[in-house]
Amino acid sequence: MSLKLARTVDESIARGTDKTIWIQVTDDLDEVNYNMSGHSIYLTMSSSDVSEEPTISKKGEVYAPSSGVCRFFFVPEDTEDKLAVSYDASIFVENNETKEKWPAFKGKIAITPNVMWEEE
Repeated sequence: MSLKLARTVDESIARGTDKTIWIQVTDDLDEVNYNMSGHSIYLTMSSSDVSEEPTISKKGEVYAPSSGVCRFFFVPEDTEDKLAVSYDASIFVENNETKEKWPAFKGKIAITPNVMWEEE
């Protein structure tokens, strides 16, 4: 079986490991950091952009609301049984009061094999 990865990915996670993905949400119109106070952030990863159910869904943490800094924590259990391929990834922001959602990112995240080397 060969490893199928996109030529370019935005982020990668070694299968079965801990990883924190940091992002900073900015306003496209005036290119300033978006104030994430009163908002939530979500990430989905799917094997195809037409998949009905995401392979991985995660709620992120709004780390520094006024500067738009957020993070997603991955633990080994999130990826240990997933195929080592590139996934279509989307990040959505949700207004906690109005429940309005909008996309903040669309790209590729790869799950890569976790190669362990044994010393002789």
